[in-house]
Amino acid sequence: MKNKWLVKMAAAASLVFATSASAAIVSYDLSGDGRDIGSPETFESDGLEMTARSQIERWGSWRSGGTLYQTSRGLGVYSGGGDSTQIDGSGRDQAILFSFDSAVELIGAAFGSLSSNDDFNLAVYNNGWTTVLDDERSLGGTYVGTAFRFWADFFDDDFYVKGLTFDDSPKAVPEPATLVLMGLGLVAVGISRRQTKA
Repeated sequence: MKNKWLVKMAAAASLVFATSASAAIVSYDLSGDGRDIGSPETFESDGLEMTARSQIERWGSWRSGGTLYQTSRGLGVYSGGGDSTQIDGSGRDQAILFSFDSAVELIGAAFGSLSSNDDFNLAVYNNGWTTVLDDERSLGGTYVGTAFRFWADFFDDDFYVKGLTFDDSPKAVPEPATLVLMGLGLVAVGISRRQTKA
């Protein structure tokens, strides 16, 4: 009888462990119907909120500027006048900053209108900003942080961010699950010792 109880408890612990350690893949489709959506704008997918902000580079630093523009090809930045709705490097460099309340892992990105002479840059915030991609055409890796800035830095670079995919699962087993597993292990040792003495 005690062994059946122990097996059930071990199965429950395994379920807790598997649930806490499993990947939670979240994807955002950033395409739309061709309109100015303002800045910042919050997107939600599978319970995970992401904030997008349009930015303009001024005097060597990124500042709020322009507005987010959503098209069927993805999300871009519009600064008014003769500016396109893409993220572009014509005039002042433009960017979109995507941010989260806690760290996530960027595992995929899709772009609209990224032609053969276009490329993008990516910086990740993880206890400070780091430029991880410079003049690239594809993601080519995964990156962990709380914020991700995609930008164009040359006059003929222009593109839209059409979709982003993140893994929002923890990279290690969270503390409560660890304590549950350790506690069940101690209970199992105690039960087996009692059975051995009896």
